Amino acid sequence: PGTITSYAVVPGRKTGIWTGTCATGPATGLQVINSTIIPDSATYHVTQVQLCNTTAAMMRDIYYLRQVDPDNDQPWGAYGGSYTTDNIVLSQGSLTTDAVVTATGRSGCYLGLGTRYPNSRVARGGFFITTPLAVYNGTAPYSGTVGVMNRGDEAIALCIKVDSIPPGACECFGYAYILDASDLGRALDATVPVTMLAGTVDITDSLRTYICLYSGTVLRAVGPPSYSWTWSPGTGLSRTTGDTVYASPLATT
Repeated sequence: PGTITSYAVVPGRKTGIWTGTCATGPATGLQVINSTIIPDSATYHVTQVQLCNTTAAMMRDIYYLRQVDPDNDQPWGAYGGSYTTDNIVLSQGSLTTDAVVTATGRSGCYLGLGTRYPNSRVARGGFFITTPLAVYNGTAPYSGTVGVMNRGDEAIALCIKVDSIPPGACECFGYAYILDASDLGRALDATVPVTMLAGTVDITDSLRTYICLYSGTVLRAVGPPSYSWTWSPGTGLSRTTGDTVYASPLATT
């Protein structure tokens, strides 16, 4: 069971957060937090996911699944109200490649589904899923074969596998629905969580660190290579742009 826990409209984007916890089955105690972000004037939206182990035992082999039956042209009479789309797996997830599957209607109406999480798979085929393994392994009626287009009324799907989550820990990843092929790279960049480091300490959650007078620390933002970074206020920083700065404030901070 779960519920929408917040909704916010701020300059540049709209964000909604859904939170739920598995109450039965092997995933009992797994908390799921979905934060969906819609940037203004963008033709995509991104969902950042946190899977958190609230139990005292290790959780293993967790699969997260998303699926959609595109029907891109169905509302358009000029194209016969067709449910048919051209569906193709462009690539599968790895340390160096994205997982992306697309569906394109006769009108050219485009829908992409993808992620940059390495342990991810996409597929086309079918309409409903009884197990995420069908998508992850590309077993019938789903196909994960890269580069083979099929024209038909079928679904596209994405499955992310998390190998393990220790007690009290969380795993984070993101995925995107893309409505314009030219936005594919920008949308996939936005699926990558940003990490903030103070030295070697991860301060992403708190965005705080303690620095004594006459000492300093390296602050580093880790995210997609296409991102640019600006630091503010600049007092006590070695510079105000770039992913890495040295902070040496004039007072204990």
